[in-house]
Amino acid sequence: MVQVDSARPTIVEVEVKRPRLTAVVLRRPAFDYSSTAKPVVVTSQGIPLMVICQSGAPIGAGQSTFLGRFDSQTEKFVALPVGASDVIELFIFADAPPGAGESYTYTLRKIAAGAVVGSDQAITGAINGDSQQELRLTGSVAYADLSKIDIKLVTSGGAAEVNHVVVPKFSF
Repeated sequence: MVQVDSARPTIVEVEVKRPRLTAVVLRRPAFDYSSTAKPVVVTSQGIPLMVICQSGAPIGAGQSTFLGRFDSQTEKFVALPVGASDVIELFIFADAPPGAGESYTYTLRKIAAGAVVGSDQAITGAINGDSQQELRLTGSVAYADLSKIDIKLVTSGGAAEVNHVVVPKFSF
C-alpha cells in the first residue's frame, strides 16, 4: 500500500508491482513554499519510497545551500532519512530560469548513518540560461538503512531568485 504523508493533496502517481517500485509519474505541482510547509514523503509499509526536497523560500543569487525538509546552509537540519535503496533519478523544478549566462547547480548528497555531514554523489547537473527551468538527471547512488538524503544547490552570481524542488526517484 502506498500513501502520501502530507497535509496537502496527492501530487504524484505511483505504480507498484510487488515487491519493487517500478514507476513514478510526476505532475508539476503548485508547491506551498511557506516555512510551515510539511515535506512530502511517499511510503510503503512505513519505508520511504520518495521524498520531495524543496526550498522554504526563494533562493537568491550567489548562494550555496542544502535542500531537504526546507532549505538551510546547515545540512544536518534538512536531510531526510531513507531506507536501504538506490537513488536512480532526480527530477528538478525551478520557478523560473536562472537568466542568460546564469545557472542553478544541483548535487545529490548522502549522509551516512550516525554522521552529521554528507558527501557529494555522482548525480549532479545544472539548469542554465534564460529558457530552462526543469531538469532530469539519471545515475545510481546506493543508500544504506538510516542514512539521509539532501541536495546541494549552488546559484551563480546573477541567477534569478526562485523556489526550487528536487524529487529523487528510488529503486529497491
